[in-house]
Amino acid sequence: MINPYSTQTSMRHKPLFAAVFIVTVQYTYLFFTVDFANSGANSYGAISEHLFQSQTYSLDGDHPTFSRPPLYPLLLMLTRMVSAVDWSALAMSVQALLGLGSLVLVYATARRVFAEQSTSHIAVLLYALHLTLHKEQLIQRETALFEFLMLAFVFLIVTLRAPLTRVVTTAILAGLAFLTRPTGFWLFPILLAYILLYPEFHIKEKIKLGVLALIAFESILLPWQIYHFRNFGEFSFATSSNAGVNIFKGNARVLGDIYPAIDVDQADDFIDSLLAERELVGERERNRYLTEQGVAGIVADPGGFLQRFVQKSIYFFSPIEIPFGRGEVAMGSEGQLTVANYRVGFGIRNFAHFVVSMIIVPLGFIGFYQAIKSKGMPKIWASISLVIILSTMFTYAMFFVLLRYRLPLDGLFCIAAAFVLNKIRLDPGSSDAELRSN
Repeated sequence: MINPYSTQTSMRHKPLFAAVFIVTVQYTYLFFTVDFANSGANSYGAISEHLFQSQTYSLDGDHPTFSRPPLYPLLLMLTRMVSAVDWSALAMSVQALLGLGSLVLVYATARRVFAEQSTSHIAVLLYALHLTLHKEQLIQRETALFEFLMLAFVFLIVTLRAPLTRVVTTAILAGLAFLTRPTGFWLFPILLAYILLYPEFHIKEKIKLGVLALIAFESILLPWQIYHFRNFGEFSFATSSNAGVNIFKGNARVLGDIYPAIDVDQADDFIDSLLAERELVGERERNRYLTEQGVAGIVADPGGFLQRFVQKSIYFFSPIEIPFGRGEVAMGSEGQLTVANYRVGFGIRNFAHFVVSMIIVPLGFIGFYQAIKSKGMPKIWASISLVIILSTMFTYAMFFVLLRYRLPLDGLFCIAAAFVLNKIRLDPGSSDAELRSN
């Protein structure tokens, strides 16, 4: 006998099933075309290999490192433990599951925040068509893990009913996100601001929840902080030592005009030779020197820094992929790096990204604005989402912006854009009915 309730439920979620199918097809293609072990950031794989073989968090197997936050290397290490023969296939499978989990979170968030269920259908289909994001999810980088943690944070902070459970759970997710990508730090002050501004919490409850949030957040970070103290002899609240190289790449005058023409990571060999000339070997010394040089570039030309900051803020939301093309790093006549053999790449995937970005980013900002003007859950969700997006943009604009830095946030844009598209679809007189008031 057919269960009519089950049939109705299946029909209601049909767009979700379609989106899962579309993304799974993309993942299947990527499984056969992506060389995972040699893709993305190989340093993650190197750390995970030494963790697996000798239980040392190291890039070279001899010296401890603080260059990468630990959560993603630990995840790769677990895939090596389970499948030492073909760990990369298992790692891609795990990241595919995280990607599908993010897809479900986009759907569930839109469904919970907005009363009109068509918003969740549009959001999940926009997400499924984001080819660039799905490719990024299956290469050797932390993107898929960070995206899942961030979307889970947003979903739970607006949906969990019990204040204590909501605060502790999201504080733990904030800590895990910070241990995955440095910009995950912003989730914690956003949580504290939520506790402070949420009208249903009285002052004593705000203090209690704030303290519990801090304890939960710090308990997640503490093992990594102990590791840093034991190996480097000092306390660090940061989760990686990449700040120095990033501020150098984004602001040192010696790097010339290679950005945003090509990926600034192509200057790594030059930076290594620069550090070798100065006999800087230790991570702390290298980080300190690169920070000094990057800050010197800012101080020498503060107007240029502000101009670049604005430009990079625009690049962060650009529908055109950053960097713009490919080329080779060469030393220019004025002692600054320049680009040789430059070529702009614009294929089918670039065009697909352009189309998706032109839909979700402009409409997304409109959706955030409209939701913030409302009351209840949409206002809270949009406010939290927009602060996450802008704080991330602000951080990277001080250093340098690449397309992959925005990709984990595009699920939020998909939801906000879907809200606008669904309002256009609805009769104007009933558009306000789509907003949930609780």
